[in-house]
Parts: sequence; structure tokens; C-alpha cells
Amino acid sequence: MSKINGKIAVFIVFLILVVLYGFIQIPMAQEAKITGFLI
Repeated sequence: MSKINGKIAVFIVFLILVVLYGFIQIPMAQEAKITGFLI
């Protein structure tokens, strides 16, 4: 039981990190494009 719960917990944490990374990365990429056009 503990092994399965541990895997699920790791998977959930991994998913959260991926989602947060995506939310951070997309606005940064858009800002980089905008500043790239301005410069």
C-alpha cells in the first residue's frame, strides 16, 4: 500500500511541477517574443 501511495504522490508532485513550469514558461516566452520585436 505504501509503495503505491508513494508512487501516486510522486506522480502528483511531478504533474504539479510540469503545470507550474508550463504556466511560468508560456508568459516568459511571450514576453521574450514581444521584447524581441521591440529590440
